[in-house]
Amino acid sequence: MPVTHEYPRYTADSRFGLTASPRCNILAVSDPVTRHRPLVLAGAAEDAIAWNPVTGQAARKFREEDDDDFADEEAARPRLRAGAVVARLAWHAGASALAVGYSDGWIRLYNLWTGELLVKFCGHKNAVSSMAFNADGSLLAAGGMDSDVTVLRIEGESGFRLQGHSNAVTKVEFLEQWSNCLLSASKDGLMKFWNLDIRVCFKTLTGHPGEIWDFALIGDARDLLVTGSCDNQLRLWRLSVQDDRAPEAKRAQTDAAKEAEQLALLQPADLEDALAAEFLGSVAKATKGRTHSLAATADGRLLCVASGTAVSNAEQRTRLKQRQRKAARKAGADRPSRLAAEDLLKPAGMLTGFPAKLRWPALGPVRLAEQPASGASDEASVDAAQGSNRQVEALRFECFVSLANNSILSYRLSYSDGAVTVDSLGSKISHGHEGPVRWATVSSDGLAVMTLSAGQLKLWRFSSLACLLTIDCPSSSGGEDQSGSGSGQMTRCVFLPGDRYAAVGTADGRLLLCDLSDGRVAEQLQAHSGPVTCLRQLSDSSGLISGSSGERQAMQWRYEISRAAAQGGLSSRLGLLLARSIALDDCLASVCSTPDARLLCCGLLDNSIRVLFTDSVRQFLHLHGHSQPASALAASSDSSLLASGSGDRTIRLWGLQFGDCQKILRGHDLAIADLAFVPMPEGFEGADSSSSSRLLVSCGADKCLRLWDAGKFRRVAALHGHQSAVACVAVAPTGDYFASVDQDGSVRTWQRTEEPLVLEEQRELEKDAQFEEEMAEQQAEATDSAASGLVSRLSLQSVRGAEALLAALERWETDTDRETKPSSAGVSGGSNKPLESLGSWLGRQPLHELEQAISALPAVHAKRLLAALDSLAAGGLQPERVCRCACLLLSFHFPCLAVSAGDTAAKFQSRLTACGNGLTDLLGFNLAALRILQSMAAEQQPDAPAAEAADGSGVGRAKSKRQKKRQKQIFDLRTV
Repeated sequence: MPVTHEYPRYTADSRFGLTASPRCNILAVSDPVTRHRPLVLAGAAEDAIAWNPVTGQAARKFREEDDDDFADEEAARPRLRAGAVVARLAWHAGASALAVGYSDGWIRLYNLWTGELLVKFCGHKNAVSSMAFNADGSLLAAGGMDSDVTVLRIEGESGFRLQGHSNAVTKVEFLEQWSNCLLSASKDGLMKFWNLDIRVCFKTLTGHPGEIWDFALIGDARDLLVTGSCDNQLRLWRLSVQDDRAPEAKRAQTDAAKEAEQLALLQPADLEDALAAEFLGSVAKATKGRTHSLAATADGRLLCVASGTAVSNAEQRTRLKQRQRKAARKAGADRPSRLAAEDLLKPAGMLTGFPAKLRWPALGPVRLAEQPASGASDEASVDAAQGSNRQVEALRFECFVSLANNSILSYRLSYSDGAVTVDSLGSKISHGHEGPVRWATVSSDGLAVMTLSAGQLKLWRFSSLACLLTIDCPSSSGGEDQSGSGSGQMTRCVFLPGDRYAAVGTADGRLLLCDLSDGRVAEQLQAHSGPVTCLRQLSDSSGLISGSSGERQAMQWRYEISRAAAQGGLSSRLGLLLARSIALDDCLASVCSTPDARLLCCGLLDNSIRVLFTDSVRQFLHLHGHSQPASALAASSDSSLLASGSGDRTIRLWGLQFGDCQKILRGHDLAIADLAFVPMPEGFEGADSSSSSRLLVSCGADKCLRLWDAGKFRRVAALHGHQSAVACVAVAPTGDYFASVDQDGSVRTWQRTEEPLVLEEQRELEKDAQFEEEMAEQQAEATDSAASGLVSRLSLQSVRGAEALLAALERWETDTDRETKPSSAGVSGGSNKPLESLGSWLGRQPLHELEQAISALPAVHAKRLLAALDSLAAGGLQPERVCRCACLLLSFHFPCLAVSAGDTAAKFQSRLTACGNGLTDLLGFNLAALRILQSMAAEQQPDAPAAEAADGSGVGRAKSKRQKKRQKQIFDLRTV
């Protein structure tokens, strides 16, 4: 048997600290239990979270499943890469359906209140950038960064693709009142109208100076189109149907629904003339810069505009006076289009003074106002504009805004007399740090994780991921830093012995001694003249080593116990006392102490590493080899091996006996930020008492963590999941887990599982991942000239689906041959069990997965699948699934089947026609039965007119007519 190499397997266990991803929109939806308070939906890394704005806690999480696609696979293979992040959210109130679009092109639909996964699609090559439901929730339109628009049928699990944009699609919206049309906007500066019946673009709007970032439909009839582009102007269009340009059949009809049905039968040229888009003008926002996003209320009366820097009130008054003077000069003439647009889109109010840059707004449900209050408040702003020129009643609604500081604010607003006022400031949802996480460390017992951002220190309980306390960094003058000068920024932290205290280094060279029992800063020491960039505890727990990038020395601190008078007696407190200053040849970049506390290793800015004796501080070794400073150092558990990571993207392993470089490990694509040795459990290589733990974990700016076998000099595994540069990795003392932090503000824990990692299997997974990336690149390079097509994407998942489909066909052919062979008694089998098994297998597979499997099926096997479908059609098994698979097979493999199928295709055509007729008859029978049930239900209700109710003869005549109509329906149903 071949030799296998096993290591502990670490998988992504949990992620926390992220409230809302800055690249994903937020939504405000009504809770059916407490309808007067909405829920806020936000994307947070791989999760879609429903936040309760009252409590600030997560009400529900929607997480991507980790299962295999085809139901009868033997076992789910371990996934090499973590799930993609949430890129877009959309929801439909009537169906309670939440659509979650991911950065890898997948779209998953969940039931918002139960969390059940309804269906999933894969329609884009990369991130989903916009989504929208139609009125009844049966269709979902999605735009992607790949410039395509896909329209998905929810019930049938199918769809089609619309191609025409040359850049990322930023917004899609259904126009239900105009003949099942779809409107899309893109970064190419174009807005396109699509007819979904014939799947073509019949009208294009131009005139924007650059990218179109968002649009909204407002007004009572939703016929006013507002677009936001790269400038500070909002452009207004009026959409209408031109009756004089419509065909004769359309002019004779007056009903709006019938007009829309006739409009769907027009050709693209006629559609372009029939649907008019009149440009009314542009309106200057009260803010400068591009439009980030738009959000309108459900009734189309109010519109919120998220934009850049706010304009001062004095400048707004000056602009208003200029417009009034211009209107007075042209009082006798027609009003210009600009003023007409401003009349339709009147500014109603402005929210300013956000603590960070605004990302996304969301409007909650509108309610009648109780008592409007006043109030108003610099960089980001939300403009509220009235979407109608008529006076509306007083309204009260909630506005939620997602900020760049990882928080969501809610405002209670009142609209009355044409103005919006702040009724009261609602709650704030802030789950983690309000900035990039810089450092993390684990307590000595492994029960707590401490994380650090620029201005905050947070302590988390590992078991529940609850935040135990938060300590804000005080300024050097005392109190919290409000100047923004950086004096109150934290850089490094470390637990002190006993885990009751923590030492924190700051950007102004101070050391803070934080008491974790009561969440306060107990002591401040001015340790360095520059920022503290190194802070490590000595291995014998006797003190600390600190260093700064601006000083050519390292400070060694020792612990001391001080007693002070307190209420009821004396209290003991841990303190720091400077032991000595260690002179160095250059500034300190990194430092570590060997586990036996014998050696002190210092990485300097001159790209060298100095190894000193801890007791005498005399130089023992001088190590050269890195082309950039060593940013991270770690020593093995037996103090015989030193690992150093550098900005040159390499890890060097040094022997601490002679100072020789034993191996250079390459694998990171960017600079290495941190590394640490991981204790290995018993039963693995290098885990016995006679040798050290040589499992090494490293992280860097390439968003990846990597595991290495430092004893055998081999790469073990890569851990993916972070979406930005990983700043630090902290390992638990037992090695059960380690935590990592990144620049987006999220904290992730990686748990050791009971299943070991087999190195040979890991290499196969890496090859599969590389194969999938190559296929994605090839598909991105290939161009499709068709304007529409099926929603399918070639990936490793589709290849595995094709393999499963071939395996099912192989089983069917083998079982069929076995059943048809004569038995020993000379009697032929002839059982239909293999065919039933194949039909059952096809019936269990989701339609979108079958579409991907058939698209990746090799052309030489298309005839085999056609023969199987022909047998199923002859046996009357799974007629709906057979028809669907036949359409997919012909769509992808028609040239091959036209050459090789021959007689099989001719026989299958007649059987497929019979299957289609049978399904048509069944559908007609069901529709007739539903009409009868509808008439029977109508008879139970007193729906006769009031005039007939007073006249008995009238009631009798109406009842007689209904009975005759019902008898005719029953007769028609029996004849069918």
